[in-house]
Amino acid sequence: MLNSTTEDCYIPGNFTSKIVERFPSLTDIKLRVYSFNELVSAVDILLYHLKNLSYLKIYCSLIPVFDDYYCPSYIIEKRRQAFNLNIIDEYKVVVNRSAGYVEIRLS
Repeated sequence: MLNSTTEDCYIPGNFTSKIVERFPSLTDIKLRVYSFNELVSAVDILLYHLKNLSYLKIYCSLIPVFDDYYCPSYIIEKRRQAFNLNIIDEYKVVVNRSAGYVEIRLS
């Protein structure tokens, strides 16, 4: 489990790949990033490289509420591309978005 959600402490965009390299068996992650672009990059990297990931919550102050980028079908497709067709139960995928975070449950 990784929890880095302290106020005014942001994970830099290039640090996400270092997290994956050093901690490949993480299952639960909570992060705070500075921009929406860093959020997009972090989610893609974590979904694509952490096979055991079951919960992800990334805080960002500037998330467009109308954005459909993170819908369950996108998450399912990303996981299946990375690992295989049976890696994820599509009925257990839950995505919550708000103006301040994206939360993804994979199991």
